[in-house]
Amino acid sequence: MKSYTILNIITVLLASKVYANCFSTKLGYPCCEVTKEIVYVDEDGNWGVENNDWCGIEEETYEPPEQNNNPNPSWDQNNNNPWSQGGGMSWGQQGSNNNPWGQQSGGMPWGQQGNNINPWGQQSGGMSWGQQGNNSNPWGQQSGGMPWGQQGSNNNPWGQQSGGMPWGQQGSNNNPWGQQSGGMPWGQGGGMSWGQQGGNTSNNTPSPVANTVTSGYMSKLNVVDNCPSEIKTKQNGVDYPVAEKISYYSTTTNKNRMMNIILPVDYNENKKYPVLYLLHGILADEDAMLLSEMGTIAITTNLLRQGKAKEMIIVLPNEYVPEGGNEVAPGFTQAHFDGYDNFINELINNIMPYMEKNYSIATGRENTAIAGFSMGGRNSLFIGYKRSDLFGYVGAFSPAPGVIPSDDFSGHHPGLFKEDSEFRSDNPPIVTLISCGTNDSVVSDFPKKYHEILTQNHQENIWFEVPGADHDPVAVTAGLYNFVQTLFGALDD
Repeated sequence: MKSYTILNIITVLLASKVYANCFSTKLGYPCCEVTKEIVYVDEDGNWGVENNDWCGIEEETYEPPEQNNNPNPSWDQNNNNPWSQGGGMSWGQQGSNNNPWGQQSGGMPWGQQGNNINPWGQQSGGMSWGQQGNNSNPWGQQSGGMPWGQQGSNNNPWGQQSGGMPWGQQGSNNNPWGQQSGGMPWGQGGGMSWGQQGGNTSNNTPSPVANTVTSGYMSKLNVVDNCPSEIKTKQNGVDYPVAEKISYYSTTTNKNRMMNIILPVDYNENKKYPVLYLLHGILADEDAMLLSEMGTIAITTNLLRQGKAKEMIIVLPNEYVPEGGNEVAPGFTQAHFDGYDNFINELINNIMPYMEKNYSIATGRENTAIAGFSMGGRNSLFIGYKRSDLFGYVGAFSPAPGVIPSDDFSGHHPGLFKEDSEFRSDNPPIVTLISCGTNDSVVSDFPKKYHEILTQNHQENIWFEVPGADHDPVAVTAGLYNFVQTLFGALDD
């Protein structure tokens, strides 16, 4: 395992508590002192990377949803792993291989088959992502044999500039994970961790920030730039709802698919409830937003108890919906993105009708919200403006590129809207909120560009940045905390 290439999978970044005496010391590797990003999992535990070397991380857990006692479970029903199943089966999984991407247990790494210890999601036959024929380069490289961003004889595959320095590296700083000079990790300045400011080690005191480009209802929100810790964590003595995983039939993929439903604690079939559709990021699945770090259940429940939010049903679907169920090798390619672009059809034609048939739903755009992180934020913006007749509230937390034509490390995005001028509606959402971490190393300034384009198109929106946050749960919880307070007329109460 220790000789594997160190790869940065762009997705939700999980934080784990680190102990000085962890499993890796027995194997001759140090404990992670700073990093909290899990980049590999095997039978020994969770592994991170510091100073270009492996280090051990204490395992983090997530809140598993309750399984629905479905007499006809789908092909993926009992797989609770949150990392990017498409229709429920893990990337590269074949037959009875139950090991999903980002596996938490079982010992076999991503896409592993039998005794093949290559962890990087290879397909059967031993070929890696994007590999064709005898091309041994695993990362969907272009012809010519040079990996992502490689120039000339520079052999480092991770989009490095000439000179051999990895992402964000400056001078002699050898840490490849987008760190700034001085050897400090993501967004950290002067020894401060995710989202931390000055000497505030607990990050408990959010700062009010000004609303931007809003009037009327949206202007009533007192935006703060972080989520208070007591809101994003479960409190003793509070009755929190539990997610239920259900199976439904998809006419888009022609098979059963899974999604999670969070009902209010006192759900009553005789009462109508508004709905929030909450979307995950790329390489994730319907379980990802249930991770405790994301705060979905804690934030919505704690705000409800404070009288700052409405009761609602929350739906967490799987956002990867390839047409006809024909999955492609996962990666940052347009062929893979197509499965996410197609989610609008799945949502409108299958998921929403299923919810209205099986649950006590209040219909109409004033009772319907859509929001998401990264790829989920990208799709929320597109769907919310494409079908503003159905969705009255739109939240985009660190939204990924692709809403409008653009280019980034993965190549050219043709755009869900083909022109900037199309990114608008004559009947715009009641609320549009866009947020992003100031140190986001993944989506760069695309979220701000979306805010600016909407403003140019005379579409009011709320925009704010989360100080110190990367593409991480700190950014997600800040966005969700502010957004939930706007939903379904709560600001008028």
